[in-house]
Amino acid sequence: TLISLFVSCAVAVNVPEVLEHPLDVVVARNEPVTLNCKVSGDPEPNVEWYKDGELATTAREDPRSHKILLPDNGLFFLQALHSKKEKDSGQYWCKASNNGGTVTSRKGNLQVAY
Repeated sequence: TLISLFVSCAVAVNVPEVLEHPLDVVVARNEPVTLNCKVSGDPEPNVEWYKDGELATTAREDPRSHKILLPDNGLFFLQALHSKKEKDSGQYWCKASNNGGTVTSRKGNLQVAY
């Protein structure tokens, strides 16, 4: 029947939820560090990272980047940088989006000690 066809085609959509927020971290210069952002949602949310209000560039967008988006949506730094050219210190957060909506994590501060 038409009603059973409609019910069987209905797809559940769950708004994304942040299960683990990034925390404040202090790391020595040139050491690796990971900022966590565990999310759930159906369909699987797309996760983007932000630093100081700007979209953070990862190796996915720029192969020269030392920042990698991990399978669990964490942001991994091969080495935390602090130089005149590039500074990783700053305020980071992640944003998770799917068809159900968008959610933003709390902010975590990364401090690179030198």
